[in-house]
Amino acid sequence: TIINNATPGQNIITVIKTGKYKLIPIVTVIFGTVCSACWCAYGFFIKDWMMYTPNGIGLLLNIVQIVVYTINYRKYKDKVWDDENTPTANPEEGFIDQINSEEEVKKEEEQIDEP
Repeated sequence: TIINNATPGQNIITVIKTGKYKLIPIVTVIFGTVCSACWCAYGFFIKDWMMYTPNGIGLLLNIVQIVVYTINYRKYKDKVWDDENTPTANPEEGFIDQINSEEEVKKEEEQIDEP
């Protein structure tokens, strides 16, 4: 149970460093949280520590993954990812940067053309 719930979280460090929240399979994590919560509650109900201990650990691991996903989603949801998987400006800002760079090129060409 612990391995099953911790496996999607192996990319947590990468997500924290790069902000690429899509590395976390959020649907799997959500359903894993629900499953672990149910089995953990059942373990407490029948007072079986062999059932609620691994499922409680799995529940905590899944909650950590959801928190990391939520924080990075809010922080980077408007970002566009480049080829190196790092966030860049949103599309509008990228377009403005492109226009500015074309204007700079025209200015440089005018300066070269002047004797």
